[in-house]
Amino acid sequence: MSFHTLGLRHELLEAIKQSGYSEPTDVQKKVIPVVLQGRDLFATAQTGSGKTASYLLPLLQLLSKTAAVQSKFRHPRVLILTPTRELTLQVGESLKIYAQHLHVNVELLYGGAKIEPQIRRLEAGCDIVVATPGRLLDIAALKKITLGGIEHFVIDEADSMFDMGFHNDVYRIVDLLPSSHQTLLFSATLMGKVKMLSERVLRKPSRFEIDRAGEIPKTLTHSVCLI
Repeated sequence: MSFHTLGLRHELLEAIKQSGYSEPTDVQKKVIPVVLQGRDLFATAQTGSGKTASYLLPLLQLLSKTAAVQSKFRHPRVLILTPTRELTLQVGESLKIYAQHLHVNVELLYGGAKIEPQIRRLEAGCDIVVATPGRLLDIAALKKITLGGIEHFVIDEADSMFDMGFHNDVYRIVDLLPSSHQTLLFSATLMGKVKMLSERVLRKPSRFEIDRAGEIPKTLTHSVCLI
C-alpha cells in the first residue's frame, strides 16, 4: 500500500513527498481510510508510529472537499485537543508541512503565552484549532471562540491528558461541541478513564491496537546510557 492508493489528493501527496516519506506506516494504513469514511475511531498508538499524520492527512482531505467560505469570520471546523504545549506546537508544525499547498488556516491555543494575540488570530478566522484544554476553556469562557461548527474532533494522547488532571476539562469541552461530529480518540492504553471517555464520545467506532502498551515503535532508536 502507498499514499497514492489511500485516495489522498495531489496537494497532500506532494507535501508528503517533500517531507521525505515514501510509504505509510502501519497506523497510517489503518487510520487514514477510516477517517476518510467519516467514521469515529479509537486507536492505541505510541510516539513515533506516525500517528499524527494518520489523522492530519485525511482531515485535511475532508476539509478541502467541503471548503468553507473564505471569510474573516469563519469558525473552526476541526478541533485537535492535546495535553501539552509541546505537542500542540508539534502538531502545528506538522500541519504547516502537510497543508502547505492548501488554503487552510490553523490557530494554536496553549498556555504559557499571552492570550490576546491568540484571540485576535481566532477572530481573523481559522479552519483548524489545535489546543490544550485549559487555554481552550479560558478562551471559551471569554466567548471568543465558537465550537458549534466543529465537524471533526481529535483527542490526542488521551491517557496523558488524564494523567495530567484534565479529565473534567475534556468533558467540559465535549459538552461545547455540536451533537453531530466525527471523533477520533488516540491513547497509548485503553484503561480506566480513557475507556469511559471512549464509551461516551464515540459512536460505533473502528478500533485499532497499533502498538502494545509499553512497546517501543520500530521507528525509534532505543538505547541505554549508564551514568
